[in-house]
Amino acid sequence: MTCSITSFKHAKCSVISCFRLLIESTISDIRIQLASIASVITSVIPHPATKADVNELRAEIAGVRAEVHAREALLLTWLIGTLIASMALACTIAKVVR
Repeated sequence: MTCSITSFKHAKCSVISCFRLLIESTISDIRIQLASIASVITSVIPHPATKADVNELRAEIAGVRAEVHAREALLLTWLIGTLIASMALACTIAKVVR
């Protein structure tokens, strides 16, 4: 026996049996959807990150940041050195030309 709103209105089934069938139908639909969601999650995230993985990633990021800062300092040193040498060369050329 299937229940629907029309059969409920025509009193072909009792209120309790009609609600029971509707709830069972809804629960089975929810279980099917939950199973599909679970399969998607297991296929997308086969290995979720652990605290050790997160800490390893943080250490790697800190290492990259230190390397970037070291290279930035090296480039700045070379820039200042090249600027001083260029100014010295310009002054020397200016003295020779005079």
